[in-house]
Amino acid sequence: MTRKFSSLKELARALSQNKRKVLLEAELGLVQAAELIQGDARNRLDGGIPGDWAPLSAATEVRRAESGQGNAAPLSGNGVLRESIVVERDGGKVAIGSALDVAAWQEFGTATIPPRPFLGPALMANEKTIVELVGKRVVAALKKIQ
Repeated sequence: MTRKFSSLKELARALSQNKRKVLLEAELGLVQAAELIQGDARNRLDGGIPGDWAPLSAATEVRRAESGQGNAAPLSGNGVLRESIVVERDGGKVAIGSALDVAAWQEFGTATIPPRPFLGPALMANEKTIVELVGKRVVAALKKIQ
């Protein structure tokens, strides 16, 4: 059932009274979106989605070959970077990222490491889906306003 409001003041009052419900739905949509980005970024690190990355240095190739990771995806390594990508939810805020320095080094590059981004591309590749996830939840919450 759709409710009709006779004035903007009435609409504003209804939104104010239901603010927590609407914000909770938005937050839950953001959690879904962050988990989507997390999965995509991890897939990129595993080589499931190829990155447009600079080749590894010769020294890195030698080190990887010696450790048995010669043919693995460039950023797969021992899986620590992959598993460090987490979704955190706190007080209505949702964040995705890694606390490891190496994540920032790979994402943005350093003086000696070219950028090999995985989080930014994961976000951009899913932009439309993210908007839809959050939007659907918020619209559903708004439709329930009595």
